[in-house]
Amino acid sequence: MFNVWDELINEREKNGLSLNELSKISDLPLPELIKLESGQEEVNEDQLEALAEALNISPIILLGMEPTIDDTNLETRFRINGNKDVDIEKAFQFGIDFINKIDELKYLNSID
Repeated sequence: MFNVWDELINEREKNGLSLNELSKISDLPLPELIKLESGQEEVNEDQLEALAEALNISPIILLGMEPTIDDTNLETRFRINGNKDVDIEKAFQFGIDFINKIDELKYLNSID
């Protein structure tokens, strides 16, 4: 028997989700979620990632650890701050566009 998973309960409730709704969003069976929240079952890596993605947070938060921005990648930084996938896609697209402009400027400078 494990401890009640307070972090999961808090994040689920913060998002206004029932266990049934989280089950649908995360593609985890409802009985499995009930066991995880109540501490009857220990979470595995796949379950943790599915729950973190469904709640749009870093898995680190669900593990009860305080995330640090210094050692996280861009996607995790967005998820820690609660940004949606749309924001991540916009950021990546901005980066790609920016790199393309730099390449274009380098090319233009090379033909002078």
